[in-house]
Amino acid sequence: MDVFCQPPLAEAGTKDHFGKVLLENPRVHAEQMIAKFAYAEIDSFPLAANDSLVILLHNGYAKAELANANAFYFDTTQYRVKQVDIVYTRYPYHKEDWLTHYDDLLSWRLQALFALDSTLNSPEIGWGLLAQTRGTTARTAKNLFHGIVLHLEPLIVDAMEPPADDLPVGSPPRGIKNGGFILREDRHPDYFRSPVNFEPEPGKVLRRNMDPKKLRCPTWN
Repeated sequence: MDVFCQPPLAEAGTKDHFGKVLLENPRVHAEQMIAKFAYAEIDSFPLAANDSLVILLHNGYAKAELANANAFYFDTTQYRVKQVDIVYTRYPYHKEDWLTHYDDLLSWRLQALFALDSTLNSPEIGWGLLAQTRGTTARTAKNLFHGIVLHLEPLIVDAMEPPADDLPVGSPPRGIKNGGFILREDRHPDYFRSPVNFEPEPGKVLRRNMDPKKLRCPTWN
């Protein structure tokens, strides 16, 4: 079963998730450093193939330098980093038996990542520590993946139509819906005849109706 611990929220008003004092003195502030992560133990990290939303940066066993720093590339107008996982092997399982001081190694790996992009040092990104437990010997541990996993998510683009006030000058007027019809040009009020008074168009003489008794009707045989 995986062991998972949720880290506390970042302190209010802080700009970076990992402060300079924390990164430069990882042994002194070891507890504060670990508290910045969500911790989980897994058998081994599954290397996803052809996953466009995952970037794998390789460190190597007990190393901090990024062996494939050129793999760090994505379109920042389309995606953002939502989660960063530091993957390592818990070998030996008990920390007091470790030959490498992991507090220093963790800080060096973070600094190598922030050297690529300092904006990643953000409390808005989720941070995780994934400890692999399959490496029970030095040989098997070295054959596992050790590095940094960046999880991307697409940015939401607002495609709403801009309001009328934001339209550029000289743009054509929009149609006005009126009873199912769309009027796109101005009409002079004199050209509208009243349906009640039967007013003529300008310049026309009013035609009056004749008395029906004075109308000439044909004689039918």
